[in-house]
Amino acid sequence: METKGTTGEETISYWFDLPIDVAEFEEKLGIGAESQEYHIIEKVLPFADEVHEHTSVYQLNELDFMYRQLSSDMQEEYTALRWTDIRVLSLLQNRADRLCQML
Repeated sequence: METKGTTGEETISYWFDLPIDVAEFEEKLGIGAESQEYHIIEKVLPFADEVHEHTSVYQLNELDFMYRQLSSDMQEEYTALRWTDIRVLSLLQNRADRLCQML
């Protein structure tokens, strides 16, 4: 997951793996983990749909903890369902785009 924080006029970007060490986060970005002065700009997570630009470090760590508590079979099933949802939404969007072009 990549985050970007702004301190003064300087913008700092850094990639973090989960779970995020709060002390390292604060040291790398120079801002508090509880501040709202950072946002997520990139993510590669099995639960990416649950994570938004302003999801907190603590929420990310909690989601990661819950995901890791799932059995490996459940993790695979969760990931498969997520990709199925993405493919279905993509197909629906393509059909909607074609319909709009026809009108």
